[in-house]
Amino acid sequence: MPDGTPGPAESLALWRIAQTEGIGPMGFRRLLAWHDSGAAALDALPRLLAKRQPGRGCTTRRSGSGVSLCHF
Repeated sequence: MPDGTPGPAESLALWRIAQTEGIGPMGFRRLLAWHDSGAAALDALPRLLAKRQPGRGCTTRRSGSGVSLCHF
C-alpha cells in the first residue's frame, strides 16, 4: 500500500507469524529483517521451525485467499 499500511494478505501473514508458538518479539523482528515481507517470512517458517524443533511436523497449505498458512 502506498501509505505503508500492509494490505489484508500481508496483515494476515504478520498475524500468523505473531501467533506461532515459539516465535517471540525478537524472532518476529528477525524473520521480517531476513525476508522481504511477512508473506515471505511465513513461507520460510515451516522450514525454520522444522530445523529448530526436530520431530515436530509443520505442513504448509493454501487457504481460499491464496495465503500460505502453517498448521501444526
